[in-house]
Amino acid sequence: MRAVALATLLVVASAAASCQTAESRRGPYDQEIVVPGPRVSHSRGESGGIVLLWPRVYPSDLTQEMRPEATALQRRLLALIERELPGRPVDVRPEPERVCPADGCLGTSVGVLLVRVKGGCAAVLQVGRPGREPTKLEVWAGVMSIALQVPFREPPESYVKVRDFVPCGELVTRSSAREASVVRAIQDAF
Repeated sequence: MRAVALATLLVVASAAASCQTAESRRGPYDQEIVVPGPRVSHSRGESGGIVLLWPRVYPSDLTQEMRPEATALQRRLLALIERELPGRPVDVRPEPERVCPADGCLGTSVGVLLVRVKGGCAAVLQVGRPGREPTKLEVWAGVMSIALQVPFREPPESYVKVRDFVPCGELVTRSSAREASVVRAIQDAF
């Protein structure tokens, strides 16, 4: 009887030791399993394709208010990609998925930084090659100084200094003036 009780105690202790919370779970080869946040794309896309990320709004507390402009710019990018890069698979990510996973996307990532100050807006195209490559920036609407590229998953707003905004209500129409350079920046990523 004593042996059965000891064996039962060992089984219970062993089960308790292997029972872990989601935050401390381990995967193959004892690597920690990291659950991505809501802003991380749940898809890495396809090799040779495009991951069209949800626009990043700065400041982030204006995300709800800027949803119409963000939606319009994402749709405009989709139309440009479908017209200029026909046949490439496009994985359109929903709100709030605005960044590739820690391992990077399998496809080229394309997104927009949407900056708003008072009634003025500016837009910056973000294009990242597959993997953990730096993200290239391209002015889309407004006048600004920007870095040519930012490190993988770094907030692009830290590398942008807007000098002149366009009225937010005119953002989508004003962005058409730089359409050719936006298309070229996306094509150059392949």
